[in-house]
Amino acid sequence: MSEGSHAKALVALLSFEQPLHDLLRQLRSFPDADAELVTLQASHLQSILNRFLAGELTSLDLENWADVVEACDDIGFDPEHDELLKQTIFELANPAICGEIAPPLVRRLLSEFTGSSG
Repeated sequence: MSEGSHAKALVALLSFEQPLHDLLRQLRSFPDADAELVTLQASHLQSILNRFLAGELTSLDLENWADVVEACDDIGFDPEHDELLKQTIFELANPAICGEIAPPLVRRLLSEFTGSSG
């Protein structure tokens, strides 16, 4: 399969366009990339956090999604928000250490992105 198909599957992951098990099945069909193929943007995270607040995603969905994103070496982070993106993914992927994924945490994370833009 092509690098373009791999990147397309990674974009679908960043947007959480499909159930995670479907996305993982697609991603497992590709060899490890030698470089970052896509970039996680603040807008990806903001969209997913807002979907959680709207009841479209559960805390387990967020945790599992962030865990996969954190483990993908072929996903880069937008340099403008690099540290904030990495910290947010870490917090979502590790609720046992960082605290339960609940609306107050998600609202705080969203406000950090709002405060960091500009």
